[in-house]
Amino acid sequence: LDLAQHILIFHFSDVMDPESVVSTGNIALQNSASNPIVRYVLTAGGTESSPGFKILLNLSDSDINAIKGRPDLASSRDTTYLTMTAEFVSDTVGTAVRGIVSNSALVASA
Repeated sequence: LDLAQHILIFHFSDVMDPESVVSTGNIALQNSASNPIVRYVLTAGGTESSPGFKILLNLSDSDINAIKGRPDLASSRDTTYLTMTAEFVSDTVGTAVRGIVSNSALVASA
């Protein structure tokens, strides 16, 4: 997550199809790996990525402002965890990504 650049970068073990990206309602940031006190679901975003192992998601101004307005969220690596639904993106043969649920969120890496 790079709030200054308004981007969220995802790395996958398979080649993903950026045309399948549906970020609205399918990506959330939360302040802990499980039982979060603060959680924010993205409301917009898009990508200009090519098919590959990396998807760069451009975050909307409203999402950036909402995240920045929550001091206990995404202020450090310790407060930046990610969840996603299987509807977020598919690989190039149409297989949906495996979702990450709220009680097993992944810490953002630097």
